[in-house]
Formats: sequence, C-alpha cells, structure tokens
Amino acid sequence: MNHEKIVQDFIKTQTEGWVEEDFAAMNLALSDNKKNIVGELSAAIRQVCSQAITQQAQGIKGPAAVICISFLRTNMMDNIWEYRVNLYDEKMFFDQVECCASYKMDFVWQYLRKRLEGLAAAVKTGMHANKVRPFHLEDVKLNMAEQYHAAAATITQLAIGEAIKIPEYDTLQKIDNFKIVMGEYWDSNVLIYEGT
Repeated sequence: MNHEKIVQDFIKTQTEGWVEEDFAAMNLALSDNKKNIVGELSAAIRQVCSQAITQQAQGIKGPAAVICISFLRTNMMDNIWEYRVNLYDEKMFFDQVECCASYKMDFVWQYLRKRLEGLAAAVKTGMHANKVRPFHLEDVKLNMAEQYHAAAATITQLAIGEAIKIPEYDTLQKIDNFKIVMGEYWDSNVLIYEGT
C-alpha cells in the first residue's frame, strides 16, 4: 500500500462523523447561545451601518445596496476564525469606500478548532507519525471549513432578522431591494435577507 493511500485512509477515519456529531451538538446548544450569536452579528452590522451613515452624510457613499458576510479562506488558514462584513452602496463591488467589520462565529468554529487540534495531536503518534504532512492537515482544514461554513450560514440566516433590529440599521439609507448575503469573499453568496 502506498504512503499517500495510508495517509488518506487515516485522515478519512479520523474525520469521519465530525460534521454529523458537531452539527447535532450545535443544534442542541443553539437555543442557549442564540442571544450571543445575535449579539455578535448585531454588533458587526451596527458597526458597518454606523460607518456607512457617516460616509453617506459626507456624500462619499450612496444608499446601501448590500451587506456581504464573507468567509475568508486565507484567514481560516492563519487561524483567524471570523467573517468579514462589508457594506456596499449601489455601485456594489465597485464601491471604493471601505465599510467593514468582523463577525466572530465562535459558536460554530470552536467545534472545528477542537477537532483539528485533536487531529494534529493524533498524527504525532503511532504508525502515522512523520507520514502526515502539514499540507495534509491544511487540506483537511479547508475541506472541513467549507462544511462548517454551511452551518454558520444557516445559523446566521436564523439570527439575521433579530440582529438588524437596531437603530443604526433603521437610520441607514438603503435601496428598495436591499440585501444581506453570506458566502465566500468576492465569490458565490447566498441570500440570507432581503429588505422590502
């Protein structure tokens, strides 16, 4: 059996069931953590709305068109487990006036961090010591981060209605079909809220 096959089998065995087990645990803990999740999300939205209100008053930003909550792979690889929240006016991605905040989703990422730490410890022992390379662990981190991001998006979508019940959001000048989306930075996004 070749070296890479041994490593891949080991990784598959180690990571099997992570998503199902952790998503079930998140679901059970969601009601206890909803207030914190809404608070973190609300704080990020408050920050971008406040910045945009100031920029609109200065005449350098038009009516808000979209808030993008973005998953940044490069940050995840550097162990920065947070989302970037950007507010754009009607020029969308051509809006050059930066208006951003961070949104920590520790409720989701704590599970993956713990799993990755356990995997990193497991590869240092037994017959897999010195066979699993850092790039293998990076691949696991990226692949699993995509799956855990899906959970984060679902949870954010459940919390967004409450999180925008803030004066800064109400004061913000918005276009009629204002949207909040979540996805990868400058890539595909999923609509999680649409204003009326």
